Amino acid sequence: MKIFKIFVYIFKTIFIIIKYTFKLLFSGLDKVISDIKKNLRFSLNFKITAAYTLLFSIILSVVSFTIFIGFNYFLEYQGKQKAEGYKNYYEARIKNNDLNNLEMSPILNYDETDISIWKNDKTIYKSSDSKTEYTEEYNMETLWIGSERVIADVYYLDINGSSYKIQIIKSLKKETYYSSVLGLALALIDIFIIWISLITGSKTSRRVLKPIDAMTDTVKKISISKLSTRLNVEGTQDELKDLSRTFNNMLDRIQESYEKENQFVSDASHELRTPIAVIQGYINLLDRWGKNDKEILDEGITAIKKETENMKDLVEKLLFLARADKNTQIVNKEDFNINEVIEEVVKETKMIDDNHNISYEGVGDIIINGDIKLIKEMFRIFIDNSIKYTNPGGEIKITSSLNNNKAVFTISDNGTGIKKEDLPYIFDRFYRADKSRTKKSGGTGLGLSIAKWIVMIHNGEISVESKLDYGTKIIITLDGKTVSLG
Repeated sequence: MKIFKIFVYIFKTIFIIIKYTFKLLFSGLDKVISDIKKNLRFSLNFKITAAYTLLFSIILSVVSFTIFIGFNYFLEYQGKQKAEGYKNYYEARIKNNDLNNLEMSPILNYDETDISIWKNDKTIYKSSDSKTEYTEEYNMETLWIGSERVIADVYYLDINGSSYKIQIIKSLKKETYYSSVLGLALALIDIFIIWISLITGSKTSRRVLKPIDAMTDTVKKISISKLSTRLNVEGTQDELKDLSRTFNNMLDRIQESYEKENQFVSDASHELRTPIAVIQGYINLLDRWGKNDKEILDEGITAIKKETENMKDLVEKLLFLARADKNTQIVNKEDFNINEVIEEVVKETKMIDDNHNISYEGVGDIIINGDIKLIKEMFRIFIDNSIKYTNPGGEIKITSSLNNNKAVFTISDNGTGIKKEDLPYIFDRFYRADKSRTKKSGGTGLGLSIAKWIVMIHNGEISVESKLDYGTKIIITLDGKTVSLG
């Protein structure tokens, strides 16, 4: 019993050793294979040339094989036709009882044909000294005699009470030789053509793919400092040229975005630097003289509060746009009466601004699906913008209407208007058509960008009509759900 346990223990130990050895071996082999796959890299030129050569080789091999088989069939058919001719000749001689002078050895030897004739089991003619006699009947069949291929025709005739046996053996030695020569010639020709196609294909694919190498070199040179570098689009009209154009267009968009980003950062830094400088100036003033001077202290506190409010407003708008760019800005859509929202905004605006004549005309109840807070902010921005650019006593008019389930809103004023050349850029961030006026009114140049984003996120449209010194009209179109005319 002890010996049995020891044996089992040894067996288990050996099994575990073998198991982990193979596991280690296979893990090492997998690593080697993985490294080979990782480091084994075939160029596009190699892949195209290999695929082209392989396909061409297959087609050429099929054609050569077809020619070889066809030639063999023709040679065999020709041999059978000759054997058939001899058969008919001797059969006619026997039927006509013309058995004198059957000798045709020279011709038969040239055609490598052996003919034997028996009458009542007695040999009456042999074209050669061959003693081979076939007892089985054949009808122009191809056989192998040792390593030699032949056509065999063995048949019997009964004429005038006599039994005849005719045996025709046609050697295909010459035909096999001709076939071998053709096969060797086709193989050599195929190898030569494949080699030529390999060289030609390699050169052709290298020439075709040369623009890709140029594109790769150009792309490697592209960096932030060389973002204006572009791919060469000269040459023939092909897919690579289309790819170069597409890549250049992508680079144009990237460069434009990068420049806008830089401008955005620069403008944001500038906007933040001004209030920080003001705050720092007043803090220094208070530190020096304002501790004991109530007038300077009040002035400093008021200015600091104002600038911190401006900074807070700017930072909030920057964060809003950053969330919008990253698609992380929360939008809670629901059905609501937008006219009630406009009336609320107009009422609030009138409470804090009594220098302008603000009016609103609606068509009743227009229901839309959207974010109430964002829509409200949008109207505030447009109305505030009209106030900034309209002199005291000017008129600001808001209207709403519904046209084919489209809610149309207008905010128009008789203010200073916008220059024609400035109109395409008024929704750009930090863009100011009138820098002095905007700065005086405390604007950041971000409000219209935010308002446009709100319109776009609600699948709306926005357009601007303006004439210098005559006023501006903002037209907003949103999807209206229902309308109830009051």
